[in-house]
Amino acid sequence: MSSITIGIDPDIDKSGVAMYSKEAGLTISSLSLWDIFPMIQQVYADGLLRYVCIEAGHKEKKSNWHAAPSAAVAQSIGRKVGLNNAIGRLLEDFCVEYGIPHELVPPSGYSKIDTKRFEAITSYKGRSNADSRAAGMIAFTYGTRKR
Repeated sequence: MSSITIGIDPDIDKSGVAMYSKEAGLTISSLSLWDIFPMIQQVYADGLLRYVCIEAGHKEKKSNWHAAPSAAVAQSIGRKVGLNNAIGRLLEDFCVEYGIPHELVPPSGYSKIDTKRFEAITSYKGRSNADSRAAGMIAFTYGTRKR
């Protein structure tokens, strides 16, 4: 029975990753790209995967969301955003290559949700950071909707 929805907030170092199922609730973590691939494959191979939801900043038309005090800061921010977008593309390519059901979701500002609000929405209790909370919100939001 496929019931696990995986939410991913791509990041160059460690991406926020969450798994949600009605039966088990929400789990969140931060994983490197090289740890995400086998985790997805295992859940898929076990027949438990509903689908993978990847925050797809790389699909957005507007690419300059950040005001910066100088050109150097703007360059640094742009570089980091570009690297994160590349991770999102690699995750998308991985899912396509292996026939893994997935959905690209637009950035929704989930990384701005604080711990208290995140816990109130998802009932998750435990440590989290902005990336893992964003992934948790993606998994929870898309995992609780009818598909």
